[in-house]
Amino acid sequence: MSERARWLISLMTVIVFTAVGIAESARLGEIGLVALLGVVGLVTLSLVVSLRRRAPIVLRSDLATWVETTSAITGESATQLADRAVSAYRERLGDERGR
Repeated sequence: MSERARWLISLMTVIVFTAVGIAESARLGEIGLVALLGVVGLVTLSLVVSLRRRAPIVLRSDLATWVETTSAITGESATQLADRAVSAYRERLGDERGR
């Protein structure tokens, strides 16, 4: 299971427990706790949405080797290196299209 999937499962679990807490707090008339748990639920839901938007990419084996090697040399994480490389590539594409 990927790290991203583990995060999504963990966050969805938090949302479920938060919803149960909201229902129970509302039943008991604890309005302050309902508001607090509502905020926790909304923040957690926003994290889930942001994780789901960012689709993982699959690299060719030669590019994956380059990322791993360069990451080891520079000390930069593989994710940051790949993000930076993709951003530079997209910027060049934008320049070629006359943007």
